[in-house]
Amino acid sequence: TPLTDAIRDWLEQKRITPGMAVGTIKIYGFALATFKEFAKGRIKKVQDVTREEVFRFSAYLRDERKLKPRSVFHYGRVITIFLKGVNFPLVITSKQLGEPPKRKPQAYSQEQLDVLFLAAKGDEGLLFKSFLFTGLRNKELAHLTYGDINFKHSIWTVQPKGDWHTKSRDSVRWIPVPAFHTKDIRERMVKDKRTETD
Repeated sequence: TPLTDAIRDWLEQKRITPGMAVGTIKIYGFALATFKEFAKGRIKKVQDVTREEVFRFSAYLRDERKLKPRSVFHYGRVITIFLKGVNFPLVITSKQLGEPPKRKPQAYSQEQLDVLFLAAKGDEGLLFKSFLFTGLRNKELAHLTYGDINFKHSIWTVQPKGDWHTKSRDSVRWIPVPAFHTKDIRERMVKDKRTETD
């Protein structure tokens, strides 16, 4: 199978897969476009992709594209995912791709949080506090409605809606939130004459 055709068809299959995140498809597309550029004139068919070519691609990303180790690793993972998806799996371990060590989460100091909340305007403070008190991801909070909040018990429910899915597919999570913050959210809902679907 010609490499460019296989990449095009595989990306289209991912695009029409229900629940596949648009951001993930963009990352796949960018990594595979970079691989096509690297392979131009040398790798014509999927069957021509060898372990050595994947390692050369990693070296190309590191030495010519000047990508950081974490990015080089992720591009390599996309190539192995693609090859497995087109039934031409190469056995390459994460260690062989140069998996970088896990990053330690960086915590904000109280001083940084104070500065952030002082600079917040309007509803920004409520938004920042919602992230702080819930630990929700950006899209999880963006898809939350007032109907997902149990105001009596201060429990927020994260669940799939329409075409949007949670990171671990169709999981539902219940997040206990400090009652004073849920009260602030309820007051905003009443003040702005919002409904449970907002």
